[in-house]
Amino acid sequence: MRYLRVVNWQKHQHYGQRNPPWIKLYNALLDDFTFMAMPEASRYRLMAIWMLASKTGNRIPDDPEWVRQRISASRPVDM
Repeated sequence: MRYLRVVNWQKHQHYGQRNPPWIKLYNALLDDFTFMAMPEASRYRLMAIWMLASKTGNRIPDDPEWVRQRISASRPVDM
């Protein structure tokens, strides 16, 4: 199986090799042009994917339907 990884994951992850109950989410994202230029639903999905990465050790199965179900997206996820 192929896996996807979140780039620069260590920036969003405080714990090393554990399944944390939270991730870092910097308020600087509000000043990030690229992030804020994304459609609102895409921003939510990205944050949900970050949370999913925390649960999977940053090894997200390359399966858009699995990801859609795990983050409870109502429409297909464009990976």
